[in-house]
Amino acid sequence: MSALILNDYKDLFKNEASYDALIRVFHDAMANHGMPIVVSGKEVLFTAISPEATQDMLRDRIVRRLAEKPALLDAIARGLEEEVVD
Repeated sequence: MSALILNDYKDLFKNEASYDALIRVFHDAMANHGMPIVVSGKEVLFTAISPEATQDMLRDRIVRRLAEKPALLDAIARGLEEEVVD
């Protein structure tokens, strides 16, 4: 998974208000666990999901993965028992 940090692209906007307006568009579209599909012309660029929906999705993936490979729990437990070196 990689992150695209919009703050790194603020220079592409004509001013701070334009940037803030785009952020509001995404916030509004993702309200109530909405998942807007972002397109440019006929090309689908990405689907945006809210932080809450992301958390739910990741939790479900982790539970599914652990159910498929229970040995991962043992590996995690062993890792937690090891000393952490600063």
